[in-house]
Amino acid sequence: MRRELAAPTPTSSRLALLDGLCQSWEVSEMHPFRWVPADGGRHATADVRLAGAYATGETIVALCARKVTVAKSTEVAWLWPTCAECNSEAHALAESGAER
Repeated sequence: MRRELAAPTPTSSRLALLDGLCQSWEVSEMHPFRWVPADGGRHATADVRLAGAYATGETIVALCARKVTVAKSTEVAWLWPTCAECNSEAHALAESGAER
Protein backbone atom coordinates (compact mmCIF):
# COMPACT_ATOMS: atom_id res chain seq x y z
CA MET A 1 0.00 0.00 0.00
CA ARG A 2 1.43 3.34 -1.04
CA ARG A 3 1.17 6.22 1.44
CA GLU A 4 0.86 9.74 0.17
CA LEU A 5 2.67 12.39 2.11
CA ALA A 6 0.61 15.39 3.08
CA ALA A 7 1.60 18.67 1.54
CA PRO A 8 3.29 20.99 4.02
CA THR A 9 0.95 23.38 5.76
CA PRO A 10 1.78 27.07 5.90
CA THR A 11 2.59 26.64 9.58
CA SER A 12 5.05 23.80 8.99
CA SER A 13 6.66 25.80 6.18
CA ARG A 14 7.08 28.79 8.49
CA LEU A 15 8.49 26.55 11.21
CA ALA A 16 11.00 25.05 8.78
CA LEU A 17 12.06 28.51 7.65
CA LEU A 18 12.31 29.73 11.24
CA ASP A 19 14.31 26.66 12.22
CA GLY A 20 16.72 27.33 9.38
CA LEU A 21 17.09 30.96 10.38
CA CYS A 22 17.63 30.07 14.04
CA GLN A 23 20.27 27.52 13.13
CA SER A 24 22.09 30.05 10.96
CA TRP A 25 21.97 32.65 13.74
CA GLU A 26 23.23 30.17 16.30
CA VAL A 27 26.29 29.22 14.29
CA SER A 28 27.02 32.75 13.14
CA GLU A 29 30.45 34.09 13.96
CA MET A 30 29.41 37.66 13.13
CA HIS A 31 28.78 38.73 16.72
CA PRO A 32 29.95 37.55 20.15
CA PHE A 33 26.35 37.07 21.35
CA ARG A 34 23.28 34.98 20.55
CA TRP A 35 19.56 35.75 20.85
CA VAL A 36 17.69 33.29 23.06
CA PRO A 37 14.02 33.04 24.10
CA ALA A 38 14.05 33.13 27.90
CA ASP A 39 11.79 34.21 30.76
CA GLY A 40 9.03 35.38 28.41
CA GLY A 41 11.28 37.60 26.29
CA ARG A 42 14.07 37.55 23.74
CA HIS A 43 17.40 37.99 25.51
CA ALA A 44 20.92 38.15 24.14
CA THR A 45 23.80 36.31 25.78
CA ALA A 46 27.52 35.94 25.32
CA ASP A 47 27.61 32.74 27.40
CA VAL A 48 29.74 30.05 25.80
CA ARG A 49 28.00 26.94 24.52
CA LEU A 50 29.83 23.91 23.22
CA ALA A 51 27.52 22.92 20.37
CA GLY A 52 23.98 23.51 19.16
CA ALA A 53 21.46 25.65 20.97
CA TYR A 54 21.24 26.32 24.68
CA ALA A 55 19.18 23.64 26.39
CA THR A 56 15.60 24.38 27.43
CA GLY A 57 15.67 25.06 31.17
CA GLU A 58 19.34 26.06 31.17
CA THR A 59 20.22 29.22 33.10
CA ILE A 60 22.28 31.77 31.21
CA VAL A 61 23.47 35.29 31.95
CA ALA A 62 21.92 37.73 29.51
CA LEU A 63 23.60 40.91 28.28
CA CYS A 64 21.20 42.78 30.58
CA ALA A 65 23.11 41.09 33.48
CA ARG A 66 20.07 39.04 34.55
CA LYS A 67 20.16 35.29 34.99
CA VAL A 68 17.39 33.93 32.77
CA THR A 69 16.02 30.46 32.05
CA VAL A 70 16.08 29.36 28.42
CA ALA A 71 12.63 28.58 27.01
CA LYS A 72 11.78 26.08 24.29
CA SER A 73 12.56 27.64 20.93
CA THR A 74 9.17 27.85 19.21
CA GLU A 75 7.70 30.05 16.50
CA VAL A 76 5.82 32.00 19.16
CA ALA A 77 8.83 32.34 21.49
CA TRP A 78 10.77 34.19 18.81
CA LEU A 79 7.95 36.75 18.68
CA TRP A 80 8.23 37.56 22.40
CA PRO A 81 9.24 41.13 23.28
CA THR A 82 12.93 41.91 22.99
CA CYS A 83 14.66 42.86 26.25
CA ALA A 84 15.52 46.57 25.85
CA GLU A 85 18.75 46.31 27.86
CA CYS A 86 19.94 43.27 25.89
CA ASN A 87 19.08 45.03 22.64
CA SER A 88 21.04 48.13 23.63
CA GLU A 89 24.09 46.10 24.69
CA ALA A 90 23.89 43.88 21.60
CA HIS A 91 23.83 46.93 19.31
CA ALA A 92 26.81 48.44 21.14
CA LEU A 93 28.78 45.18 20.77
CA ALA A 94 27.83 44.80 17.11
CA GLU A 95 28.75 48.37 16.26
CA SER A 96 32.09 48.24 18.09
CA GLY A 97 33.02 44.86 16.68
CA ALA A 98 34.23 44.03 20.18
CA GLU A 99 34.21 40.59 21.69
CA ARG A 100 32.82 40.17 25.13
